[in-house]
Amino acid sequence: MKEIHHRVKNNMQVIISLLNLQASSIEDDKMQEIYRESQNRIKSMALIHEKLYQSKDLTHINFSEYVNSLANYLTQTYHTGKLQIEVVTKTQDIPLEFDTVISLGLIINELVSNSMKYAFDEQEKGKIEISLKKVKGNQLYFYICDNGKGIPKHIDFRNTKSLGLQLVCSLTEQIGGAINMTNHKGTSYRILFPYEQEE
Repeated sequence: MKEIHHRVKNNMQVIISLLNLQASSIEDDKMQEIYRESQNRIKSMALIHEKLYQSKDLTHINFSEYVNSLANYLTQTYHTGKLQIEVVTKTQDIPLEFDTVISLGLIINELVSNSMKYAFDEQEKGKIEISLKKVKGNQLYFYICDNGKGIPKHIDFRNTKSLGLQLVCSLTEQIGGAINMTNHKGTSYRILFPYEQEE
């Protein structure tokens, strides 16, 4: 199993490199951005296999450590000019199923990428917070927010042409969750989903 996780991670890294090579030959900025978004989605999944390869029991990962690694990768990817973005993670040590971690990783990738690309264009400093904790009723509360300029009021995040937000809503449904967004002093996404603790 350890070798499988290692090989899957390496294969995903090869795909990322191939996409990067292909993107370097494209002059259209919009197409380059599409390639970069695809690379980031694959990277979010590759990191999970990397963390599982490094774990002791090969079935659970340190979710806080994973989130920090993904956030650092995205910060390096989108870092431009003088903008400094602080990513704060507040995640409890909760054992999660592999499929759930995949879904949460992709959600983090989409929402944090959106914040880094659009939320702070008139600021020199920005802050993004990612939180996961248990709440009453065998549920988990997953929270991502930024202190940027907020999403334009005319945009309905549940009905948009944005592939990223469509993916976030779809992944939330897959884990049996409900998502809400608030748009005050930044943008906040809150996801509540069921948690079945292993025996």
